[in-house]
Amino acid sequence: MAFCEFCKAEGQKTGTCAYCGTVYYTAGVTFIYGQTEKDSYGSEFRLTNKYLIVRSVSKAEMAGNVTAGAAFGLIGALAATAVDSARKKSYGFYDLQDLQKVIYPYHTNSLKKDTAFKFINKDGSDFVLNFNLNGMFCGKAAKNFADALVKVGVFVENGTGSKYPFCCMNPFVNQATFAARVCQSAATFVKMTDEQFIAPPISVGAQTHQTQAAPQGYSQPVQQAPIQQPIYQTPVEPVQQTPVQLAPVVETTPTPAVNAAWQAAWQATAVPVEEKKTEQIMCSTCGSMNSSAARFCSKCGTPFASSQQPALSIDDWKNKW
Repeated sequence: MAFCEFCKAEGQKTGTCAYCGTVYYTAGVTFIYGQTEKDSYGSEFRLTNKYLIVRSVSKAEMAGNVTAGAAFGLIGALAATAVDSARKKSYGFYDLQDLQKVIYPYHTNSLKKDTAFKFINKDGSDFVLNFNLNGMFCGKAAKNFADALVKVGVFVENGTGSKYPFCCMNPFVNQATFAARVCQSAATFVKMTDEQFIAPPISVGAQTHQTQAAPQGYSQPVQQAPIQQPIYQTPVEPVQQTPVQLAPVVETTPTPAVNAAWQAAWQATAVPVEEKKTEQIMCSTCGSMNSSAARFCSKCGTPFASSQQPALSIDDWKNKW
């Protein structure tokens, strides 16, 4: 019987699943989960009209398959696997309703080409997808992905002319969790594996509506609420900026001139939202600092909500020692 490779629902077809959604884009990218490019891992992903579905890809798998699909800006060779092999794969599900915006292109000292996308969630957490695995077609693949994001209702902010000090300011996941995290709305229909875990929702809007009845053994899936689509146009004229200062190291927002440029490019009134500064707590396992809203440690992956050793505040940590 046919089944969806992503959620494992029988009777569904991969790419047009009633629960995962319709696939609009597939690609191989470098998933950056930390402050620098060193904090990254190879990944293949699918963008549907409901979710960003990601899977980790080892260097050996990349070396053996990516080259074959690079000429098309896709990694179809990775997707064209046997059914038995597909059943063993597990994917991370990111709800598009949790997104605040995407910045493209996203530039840092190391991300100089127009191939990186900065995803910022509604709670201020972030991650980066870099289209640097498609050879000479990297730039074209990135532009096509930007168009696909707009088609599924994601707000894409023009990052031309801006430069940022870090890849991620408030890491959303880490290497151990980025391809295992299943958002709560998808957990109602995904047949979970031992590697996957259910994450709490970031936005209430993703938990509202229900769709048709799920297959036997599954709960009702969640239907995405409509999202207003901005008009994305390329290319955009670059804006002159003064040299970026190394200190203080703070992620900057575009200047008024840049704001005017991307407002004109998208022909819509932009409402930039600053990334939230959240109170931080210290992980009782590794001592790293995390957002107080985090459910697991961004460095070691220790879950805060269910762990036997919950995260400690700064005062509790000092009292402990």
